[in-house]
Amino acid sequence: MSHTPPLLMTKLAMPAAQPWLVSRSRLLAQLAEARSRLTLLCAPAGFGKSALLSDWFHTSYQGSQASGITWLILDEADNDPLRFWTYLGTALQRLAPHVGTTLLQGLQTPHPPLEALLTTLLNELLTVREQVTLVLEDYHVIHAPSIHQTLSFLLEHLPPQMHLVIATRSDPPLPLARLRVRGELCELRAEELRFTLQEASTFFHQTIGLALSPEEIALLTERTEGWIAGLQLAALALQNQEDIHRFVEAFGGSHTFVVDYLVEEVLSQQSPSIQEFLLHTSILIRLNGSLVNAILEREDGKTLLEQVRQANLFLMPLDQERRWYRYHQLFADVLRVRLEDTHPDLVPILHQRTIAWYKQHGLVDEAIGYALAGKLFEEAADLIEQRIQTMGSYREMAAVWHWVKALPDQVAHRRPRLCMMAAWSLLLSGQDERIPPYLEAVLAAVEASTQAPFKREMLGHMTALQAVQARYRGDSPGAIALSLRALEYLADGYLFTRSVLYMNLGSVYLLSGEIEEAGHTFGQALQVAHVNNNHPLVLTIRCNQAKLLAAQGQLRQATATYQQVLEASTESRGRGLPEEASAYLGLGEIRREWNALTPALEALTRGLELANLIGEIGPLSTGSMTLARVKYAQGETDQAFDVLQQAEQRVPIPLYTAQLVACRARLWIAQGEVARAAAWGQTCGLTPEDQPSYQREWEYLTLVRLRLVQHRADETISLLRRLLSLAEKGKRTGSMVEILLLQALAHQAIGQAPQALFQLTQALQLAEAHGYTRLFLDEGPSLAGLLHQAAARQIAPGYVRTLLAQFPDTMAPSSVQERTGLPLLREPLSPREREVLRLVAAGLSNQETAAHLTITAGAVKKHLSNIYRKLSVRSRTQALARARELDLL
Repeated sequence: MSHTPPLLMTKLAMPAAQPWLVSRSRLLAQLAEARSRLTLLCAPAGFGKSALLSDWFHTSYQGSQASGITWLILDEADNDPLRFWTYLGTALQRLAPHVGTTLLQGLQTPHPPLEALLTTLLNELLTVREQVTLVLEDYHVIHAPSIHQTLSFLLEHLPPQMHLVIATRSDPPLPLARLRVRGELCELRAEELRFTLQEASTFFHQTIGLALSPEEIALLTERTEGWIAGLQLAALALQNQEDIHRFVEAFGGSHTFVVDYLVEEVLSQQSPSIQEFLLHTSILIRLNGSLVNAILEREDGKTLLEQVRQANLFLMPLDQERRWYRYHQLFADVLRVRLEDTHPDLVPILHQRTIAWYKQHGLVDEAIGYALAGKLFEEAADLIEQRIQTMGSYREMAAVWHWVKALPDQVAHRRPRLCMMAAWSLLLSGQDERIPPYLEAVLAAVEASTQAPFKREMLGHMTALQAVQARYRGDSPGAIALSLRALEYLADGYLFTRSVLYMNLGSVYLLSGEIEEAGHTFGQALQVAHVNNNHPLVLTIRCNQAKLLAAQGQLRQATATYQQVLEASTESRGRGLPEEASAYLGLGEIRREWNALTPALEALTRGLELANLIGEIGPLSTGSMTLARVKYAQGETDQAFDVLQQAEQRVPIPLYTAQLVACRARLWIAQGEVARAAAWGQTCGLTPEDQPSYQREWEYLTLVRLRLVQHRADETISLLRRLLSLAEKGKRTGSMVEILLLQALAHQAIGQAPQALFQLTQALQLAEAHGYTRLFLDEGPSLAGLLHQAAARQIAPGYVRTLLAQFPDTMAPSSVQERTGLPLLREPLSPREREVLRLVAAGLSNQETAAHLTITAGAVKKHLSNIYRKLSVRSRTQALARARELDLL
């Protein structure tokens, strides 16, 4: 089973009160009055950013009782996008339990598309009614471009009640200029943050209790340029000076000089035990008593922590209970440099002790971070392999790559299991081109090994990965052969990998139209998954079994199976995102076929939202095609084409891209845009003389429809016969019904009415028991005419009447229809709709029309949708032609 690593909750802790600070009312007022999207505190180390935020928090939010603010302190390890957004999502859940839930679920999937995840997160934030603030502290440690990109997306779309505060040492690569121009950025920089003379005076007299003259304070403030850390260090050094004035007179130099000088002065005044404490604990990002005891091998760590805190030695509490602390970053940096200079041999020992403490407390991820920071690469590799063993799911392997790439190649490549998991990580994150060196390392280890079980294990895992690769690129024969070979290697044990292989095989068989073989293989996968007690995988297999039922025409049984999957996923509290996505999309397709368009739209919308989180190409492609067809059936033609275009941009696999393009051609045919569809027909690479395959059945049936509207029906007869034979062999009822309907239309087009009626009858007999509807409606008036003939002959009379009742009511003859060949208006256009139509006829875009009428572009789209429905058309071109025929323009 998958394992989510524990989080360090001190990273999310609100800052503890620090009553010794100078209250900075002028800056607090600016923070309080900020109504911008982003407040940025940007200044070098030591300018009081954290102290100011702490004071602001305790002044404005009343400490831990605050419900409208959440906090995240960042560190270097957060450059892993998965870790960054996991922590941020957990922080946001403190605002409301449901906020961030889908984000955290989605991050458990392979290579999650963060923009889609954040869209869902933003929708959840919209439901929070109160004003909320998210504080990101120490953002300067983040240098991963993908994090900057996704945070920019979040920032650009923040709901109005949401406020982001960032504290950083350098300007983050966020859209600051754009926010500044819009007046959506409040900035506090070094110039504003530095101590004024009055604040420095308060600091020395009241906070520190030093009796400095105004001239001495002014000189120190001038020399430090109001740099707060410098003044703090100066105050510490001054406490032990006999001649204060002389010290102040001599004080000067750059920040680096000042830090080096004052730290030396401060350290030299401390007891040996405190000096040792400061240096030895400087490698720690966070400190508590137990961890200090472990790293120093003593028992009074908590007492020493308190002594250091009371001495104001740049130790900052991280929680209200004062259990966890961290050093001022600048102070820690200087201490670490000094440690490296004075005790270089001690550094790896201190890291090893830290690693041991984190391992003992089950925080393996943090232990890995310290091993890498301490350049203990063999130790790090051991820990990464240990972490892999607890994952239990390839979907979590993407996290491995963040660690593996930090290892020297000579370390990683000596560990075949680590290389194997790195290869899986790269596959799941879409980085196939980086896989070969790792597989070569695995293969070299296999060739060098004399252990037969090890050789079989590694070859099995390597072949399994290659099998999934083959399926991803549409190589069905290769995927089948490799999957079977991998199963031979892994015949004993390795239950998870074997279940994945059976799933891979079943998916390939399903794509190839080998329904019975797919059903048998999914059954094997289900059996192994049950033995492995892998609940998510069981639900995934059940979804695939439902797909088989749907392909065989068992639409009601498929619906029941999908519903069971959703119920089981709900019981597992949302941990089954992939299964939920497949179930919703499957339900959407069946509901569309039953002509329940609104319920279909709801299911498809939810399914695609989840599929976007997962990033799986197949569901995204097929779900988008179904959604486009629903939109088209509802008269939302422009939206239908938009759906296809967006999906095509997301789908890199040629097999799925070709289906999306064919779907667009099919909509063009339905619109009467024959020239556009014909252009597709010339470039698709298909001909009626081909021996078709199930994988490209959608494209071939689109080609048939193109030939029918091109009055070349005779060219389709033989192709349809071959397609029907394939469908019958696979017992794919839905395909059989569709092909029979096209055969009926083709024979009708060439004047073979009896044959056309015979094939329609066969289609009706197959379809009636399962409630097929859209297969008939989508063929339009030509098929409606055939259905009227069937009704006259009492062929499936009840079913035919039900079908005819659902065709658009546009067939009754009228004088206008006889003159124009087009149906009458069923409902008059409103005045605003006439305005929109007039502007569209003038060539204005949706945006230009919206600006002219002082409405939104969305409102224009809505008006156009109503116009299309009332005119019984599906595009702008058709709407304008129809309007001119009816003298509406």
